Amino acid sequence: ANVANLLLALATTRKRELAVRAALGAGRGRLLRQSLTESCVLALSGGLLGLWLAHWLTRLLVWLSPPQLPRLAEITLDYRVLGFALGISLLTGILVGWLPAWRASRMDVNEALKSGSGRAFGGASRAGNVLVVAQVALSVVLLVGAGLLMRSFVKVLNLNAGFSAENVLTVSLSLPPTRYQTAEAARDFMRQLLERVQAQPQFQSVGVTNKVPLNKAEVIGLLFKVEGVTPPSNFDDRFAFFISASADYFRTMSIPLLQGRSFTERDTVNSAPVIIINEQ
Repeated sequence: ANVANLLLALATTRKRELAVRAALGAGRGRLLRQSLTESCVLALSGGLLGLWLAHWLTRLLVWLSPPQLPRLAEITLDYRVLGFALGISLLTGILVGWLPAWRASRMDVNEALKSGSGRAFGGASRAGNVLVVAQVALSVVLLVGAGLLMRSFVKVLNLNAGFSAENVLTVSLSLPPTRYQTAEAARDFMRQLLERVQAQPQFQSVGVTNKVPLNKAEVIGLLFKVEGVTPPSNFDDRFAFFISASADYFRTMSIPLLQGRSFTERDTVNSAPVIIINEQ
């Protein structure tokens, strides 16, 4: 749209030039070819410049993105985007180049040479106004979309996720099954690890879980039933995911306990099973 408007603005000053060319014997086809050649070259140059900027700005955004962003390596310019951009550039050049040449071929050469006026062709002026209106309308839509996106982003940043990530350090551990062949051996390792980390003065509390919040790690789900309650017919209503956690996990993550009690060291594999259910 920018290139088209610039070309139309240029055409408004070329009325006398085209009249001189017509007076020297240039036919309608000659004027049309010259105008189309100039406009197509300029329009394609503008389109290629836009694609070049899009390519490098896309690479810049990828470089600035966090490495854990999903499918980061797949972010690139699609060939359909390239084809559309080049096609619309060529179409812009053809339409904008054809309109001034067509108007010039129908004008009165004598009147144009006598007046020496640089006034715009009527069609070019109207087309320019249409482009301005369309560009303003598209800009408004783009700005509204960008504003809504920023509003949603701010809301996400201020969202109460139910836990606090401030001053929290997470470490992922994977115990080799050849060395820790039983669940008891793994529990002993975790118990010793918690004791040694908790003894460090820089840590206020420490906890262990098999899934930290907002992590995409797999969790286990099982069917359940409530004593004295008839199970619903819907299968999904009797299915729940569960996550394992140590006694101080909720305190470490600043997850508030709304009712009941938290886990304690007395909750072991040999004691009565206990659970903490989220509010939802």
